[in-house]
Amino acid sequence: MRMVSLTLLSLAAFGRSPAQGLPTLPPPTHIRYSVASGDSSLEAEVVAQRGDSLWVRRLQTADTVLLTLPSLTQLDINRGKKGHPVSGAFIGLGSGAIAGGLLGAMLGSDCTGDSLCIAPRDQAALVLAAFGGGVGAAVGAIVGSLVRTDRWESAPLTSRGSIALWRGERGHRYGIGIRYAVF
Repeated sequence: MRMVSLTLLSLAAFGRSPAQGLPTLPPPTHIRYSVASGDSSLEAEVVAQRGDSLWVRRLQTADTVLLTLPSLTQLDINRGKKGHPVSGAFIGLGSGAIAGGLLGAMLGSDCTGDSLCIAPRDQAALVLAAFGGGVGAAVGAIVGSLVRTDRWESAPLTSRGSIALWRGERGHRYGIGIRYAVF
């Protein structure tokens, strides 16, 4: 049984070819990563890179750790900040149109009887919905371009392998499963 365990450990240590590696991450590149033993993503700043190994300084705790490609389950690279003017414009358009339509419906008159009718309720609602939507879209585009968020790019973690051992029913069957992906 020890021979099988040693064989499996040696299979897990297969390296990667030099052409397949992490993208070059010069210091102080901001990254977000997860490791197999942890559940949540951690943010860090790259201190140094050597082949498939990264020395990073965690932003939450300021300690420096070594990460290797086989230990990573996720790696995202921060590519800077990005504004959201289009999303803001659509949100502003919708909210402005709804607010304008409601206001027009409240301010419009019923136009019944012999009284002077300046703006029927349905026309006032339509005009103020269009006006409110236009103003809301403009304000939303400005606010959306000012609200900036991080833009993350997922780094491919190629050549990932996994090995599983299991025992079958009543201890009679044994199995070894090896899965290895190059791309």
